[in-house]
Amino acid sequence: MDDITLITCSYNTPLVTECMLKTFIKCHGGKHRITIVENSDRDDKTKKMLRGYNIPYIDGAKVLKPEDGFGWSHHQGLDWAVKNNKTRYCLIVDTDILFVNPILHLLDIIKADDSIVALGPLQIFPAKFNLLPRIHPCFMLLDTKFFNRYSDLTFSYTGNAKYDVGSYLYKRVYELGKRTYHIEHNKLYNHLMEGTSWAVDKKRVNKVYKKISKTLRDIDIKNCFY
Repeated sequence: MDDITLITCSYNTPLVTECMLKTFIKCHGGKHRITIVENSDRDDKTKKMLRGYNIPYIDGAKVLKPEDGFGWSHHQGLDWAVKNNKTRYCLIVDTDILFVNPILHLLDIIKADDSIVALGPLQIFPAKFNLLPRIHPCFMLLDTKFFNRYSDLTFSYTGNAKYDVGSYLYKRVYELGKRTYHIEHNKLYNHLMEGTSWAVDKKRVNKVYKKISKTLRDIDIKNCFY
């Protein structure tokens, strides 16, 4: 998988991130390209964990500019990672994704058809939210070349309630005559905490992931990412 890079943003989630990486290697083996943007400037535990496994990471506090008083953010880290990606494709995932099966067949799908530029599970919102459909960047296989060719594509909020993270990308793909490919996620991965791993109920998160980590104890990810 030399033509794909695994991309994720972490924020003080060493155990969560470690479990995601271990399940990825459990499903795929070998060595893989990765870009991790660690966005915290207060806690070095994730950075220490990554260094212990010889996994490269980007220090978000050093490469990203603070945004609207909120500092560097998740979507800002994703934008930076994709725009600096050197491989044709990237797989964008949240740190609380747990891989269940290999994703190689997804790479085959996007390679076989040049009109497909984004691939992932389709999320449709109730009408009351006034949000367009999207392929959620919690799990998105993306054609890097296409994304970076159009500078108006972004994972950032646009200020319009109809365009949350991912929806603007989804709409522009079709405006430019390209396509997305939609998958059922349950056979590929579990999205365990769905956002709570960043800020909500840390005790619960750690309790859940400590149990998961015990089942992954024998998986060695040292030197598996570059």
